[in-house]
Amino acid sequence: MHTQRTILHRLLPFSLMAASAGCSVTLLEPSSEDTVRERVAAVEERNRELELENEGLRGRVAELEGGFDRDELAAAAATPRLSEVLVSNSSVVEPGPEGAAVLVLRLDPSDDRGRFMQVVGSLVVRVVAVPETGGPRSLAVRRFDPSEVREGWRGGVFGSGYVFEIPLGDASPSELPGTVDVVASFTDLTTGRDFRDERPVRVVGGGV
Repeated sequence: MHTQRTILHRLLPFSLMAASAGCSVTLLEPSSEDTVRERVAAVEERNRELELENEGLRGRVAELEGGFDRDELAAAAATPRLSEVLVSNSSVVEPGPEGAAVLVLRLDPSDDRGRFMQVVGSLVVRVVAVPETGGPRSLAVRRFDPSEVREGWRGGVFGSGYVFEIPLGDASPSELPGTVDVVASFTDLTTGRDFRDERPVRVVGGGV
């Protein structure tokens, strides 16, 4: 156990230094704006991968310090750990059956290796419209208990994820701006940890 602890304590700072180094990468003079975007995207993706790896290493170091025996450590090392719950770029606001706007929210939970994993927990979703003129407008606050989150799981040939449909009151998409701000707050019941993601979601037919 002492050897395993020593190895992980050595790996963690090395991985953290790698993440720090990734943040300070100097981009070469690009030949086009597309090249700039590609290089920045590559750096950001590598930083994200390092952050997920660091999260996994921190959990393993904590287990070693907790005095787990060999079998417990082996089981812990093989157990996926939830590292982030992101609002998917494929989320969209579109007309519902009665013409009123509905948010089709897709969530992508992933482990410390960036792979999809199923989750157990509760979810709170807040949707706010910020028009070009006037103040923010709250469109919805929706809470999902663990059973409802479980029912949101979807799988298929295009991958797995969680899908939730949230009505946005009586407004039609044409009455909304081109995007709305969506905040998803997830509480993992297996660890008690909270995860939060916020991003703009496209409104089909919006643009006020």
